[in-house]
Amino acid sequence: MARGPRRALVETLLSNPRLPAYIANLDSRTLARLVDEVGKEDAGELMALVTPSQMRELVETDLWQLNEAREEVFDPERLFEWVAIWREQGGSFMAEKLAGLGEEIVSRALVPYIVVVDMEEIGIAGAFESYGHHAVMPQSEDNWPEVQDLLVELWSGEPEFAERVLARLCAHRSIGVDGISLTNDDDLLDRDVSWTRQDERQRKGYVTPLDSTLFLGTAREASIDDLLIRAVYDDGSRRYLRRLQAEREQPPTDGKDRATTSTDPHLETRGDEVPARDEVWDELDSLLESRHILVRAPVQARLAGPAGPTQNRLRKLLAALASDSPLVCQARLDEIVYLSNVLVSGTDVQGGRFVEEEAAKAVYATCNLGIDFCLVEEPFDSEDAMVDSFLREEPGLVKAFEIGYHLIGQLPAKAIAALAREVTGPSGRRLLRGHPWVQEQLGRALGQAGLTQGGQLTSIAGLADLFETLALVFDHQDCTRLRILCDPYPCFPRSLEADAAASLRVDTRKRYIEDTSDLRRLLGWLDALVLQ
Repeated sequence: MARGPRRALVETLLSNPRLPAYIANLDSRTLARLVDEVGKEDAGELMALVTPSQMRELVETDLWQLNEAREEVFDPERLFEWVAIWREQGGSFMAEKLAGLGEEIVSRALVPYIVVVDMEEIGIAGAFESYGHHAVMPQSEDNWPEVQDLLVELWSGEPEFAERVLARLCAHRSIGVDGISLTNDDDLLDRDVSWTRQDERQRKGYVTPLDSTLFLGTAREASIDDLLIRAVYDDGSRRYLRRLQAEREQPPTDGKDRATTSTDPHLETRGDEVPARDEVWDELDSLLESRHILVRAPVQARLAGPAGPTQNRLRKLLAALASDSPLVCQARLDEIVYLSNVLVSGTDVQGGRFVEEEAAKAVYATCNLGIDFCLVEEPFDSEDAMVDSFLREEPGLVKAFEIGYHLIGQLPAKAIAALAREVTGPSGRRLLRGHPWVQEQLGRALGQAGLTQGGQLTSIAGLADLFETLALVFDHQDCTRLRILCDPYPCFPRSLEADAAASLRVDTRKRYIEDTSDLRRLLGWLDALVLQ
């Protein structure tokens, strides 16, 4: 969005008299989407309205970014973007917000830029920037003016906090052979911040990327027979679901500035209760919803599913269970919340990260696929007995999801096998003959993918780019279908629907795979694939 429309959105929000209470009761994910929409440079006035815990979680989420291996990496430069926003509201405001982040985060962010020594310890005075008995010198010229400004304001506005930050940096300085080294022990500071963050996020109900990756990898690599006989939760799922249940059964005693794991976007409150809703409040909801910033209760909102014949089996079953056995239904909804969080933190989909609403849709579809597979493959006494095994006892929908995810997880390898079959055949070799650079990229990508004798892929990184290149030689629609299947979360290409009409335009639309008829259609297409 261009700067003008972004600023117009901010002005519209600021003109609403309920905005302060409204902002203070938004969850951190909605706040993050709001900041992304308006841009950090225009978010200063909105950030003045958030609570301390909101601000901490918002900034923490921004500072930790996932790398290609889905490992969280701390990016200290992002803190200075936030400092610039807070600085617009005044030096004391900036110091207050920095102190709210905690000394571990601020210390870690300053590590690449400064070295702190105790002047009394090494017997120097006046040679460097000094704060109390600490001498501060630049380790890097990057952001040095901003660092100086930050330290001055922090020392002036939050002197005790500033002293603790400097003391921490001084204590973590690595010691060389001469006893004094002007470098920092980055790894030790990283571990401090990482452990604290992981502990806090687990207590708040987040699923860490590591836990998510482990859960998804286990479901993908396990044998289908092992998944079918599973009778209990895995340890990670059990811990999360027990914590979710305990938090729901024991309401907080202090209503001030708290956060929960609820799927309601208005989950954080000042005072004991969420402020009363009115038409003005609803106007704010509508404005944020129209821009896809506010996503309200994706799991509960999709409980009944869409009306008509497209409603899948799971949604019908849960809708019936909600009126028949509400407590049992809540346990299944807890599982869907958990699985949605696994997808948000643990995998990508079609070139982007999962957002909450899309993750919930994917979970419903994949659980439905797992249940449908069991109806077809497993010898239950009756359909009701099979349904009860998933809806009324653990591991419930976690097991259904694992089965469904395992099934779709085999599709990338099957798609690559079909591609390799075609490009190494007579027709494929003939079409590729005049395109040596395409052959080179194809060979490199297939080598990276590493299709094993067991039918598994070593990696799918780079395959999306490969199909864009292959579309220069082969049918673009077929290459698009293969790209949709060779994804961390394979989907169903809309162009393969039974009622799909032939078109000269390439159809890039897709949906989640939700039953065994979808799988049969995809596998049949791969078996019959002839690249032209």
